[in-house]
Amino acid sequence: MSSPEPTRVEVLRVLRKHKVIAAKYLDMGCGDGSFTLEIAKIVKAEEVYGVDKEPRGVPKPIKLLTCDLAVERVPLPSNYFDLITAIEVLEHLPYGDNLVAEASRLLKRGGLFLLTTPNLASWINRVLLLFGYQVMHVEPSRLYHIGLPLGVRRRQSYAGHLMLYTLRGLTDMLKVYGFDVIDKKGVHWPVKNKLLSYLDRFFSKRTSLAQDLVILARKL
Repeated sequence: MSSPEPTRVEVLRVLRKHKVIAAKYLDMGCGDGSFTLEIAKIVKAEEVYGVDKEPRGVPKPIKLLTCDLAVERVPLPSNYFDLITAIEVLEHLPYGDNLVAEASRLLKRGGLFLLTTPNLASWINRVLLLFGYQVMHVEPSRLYHIGLPLGVRRRQSYAGHLMLYTLRGLTDMLKVYGFDVIDKKGVHWPVKNKLLSYLDRFFSKRTSLAQDLVILARKL
């Protein structure tokens, strides 16, 4: 899956902060593999795997598997990987159970799971709901933007988001499947409107209010 640049920057910052080294690395929802390789370089991965339902031009250094992460078992051995990432993937699945359970199965004990996803309870979504608007990152129509302050307008693209999580919901999900959250960060998304950009920067300092969540967890 593609991910916005601010989220990518925060992912790399978290990996560097924790000095993550991972000989065996798997990216769940690797998309075209460009960010997979960027992460692999930072963590000094010797083996790099990518899984995606619809891979697009993934480069050869990545060992690619086609798999529906919503329902299928990843055809790889248990307790094998040092690091697994899922960057902007969970929101595209009707439920996150299979992906998180598979990450737990595939990781070695003490292995790291880094994931990102939009925050249902972001500050902007709380404001929108307060005034009766549709929340961000949920798309009830494939053809039109509806229920937002700007009014009805034709869509240029459709992200296909099916499920959104709050920080509490996401951390609970990880705990259920045998993970201990060791770091959590909010992502600031700058916008052209200076006031909105300032507010987003301010609120993103509190992870539970940020627009995008970056979570690093360790398998127990």
